[in-house]
Amino acid sequence: MRKLIPKAAWLKKTVTEEEARGFNSALGTCCGPRPLRLNLEGTPCDRWNKSAAEVFIDDFLRTHLDYSPEEEVVAQMVEMKTRAAIESIIREYRKSKKVMNQAEREEAQADKNRHERRRKASSVIHTFTACNGSDEFP
Repeated sequence: MRKLIPKAAWLKKTVTEEEARGFNSALGTCCGPRPLRLNLEGTPCDRWNKSAAEVFIDDFLRTHLDYSPEEEVVAQMVEMKTRAAIESIIREYRKSKKVMNQAEREEAQADKNRHERRRKASSVIHTFTACNGSDEFP
């Protein structure tokens, strides 16, 4: 998906608020596969972004002949990965807009470090319990 939205131009290919508000999915799709345009100010589940995801999925399944579009599992996997990619792009856009001062950056880093320590501690506990042969996990 990122190949369809080049890094240097990803903000230029966004949707205006008027376009997003005026979009009616009953009248057709929001955009073509090239350029794929996302509503970065919206949510991954708004009408425009849902339509953009469908455009991408249809184009992907059509252009990748090694995948059979009839296979429901493949279509579901592509849909899941596409929606996750759209969420990631919107999250990255919002982070790039947010200006943080030094104290906010330090607090964000401290939260990130705290979360990582908890994740590692939980992993060690599960590994230790599994190695001791216990059937119960904390």
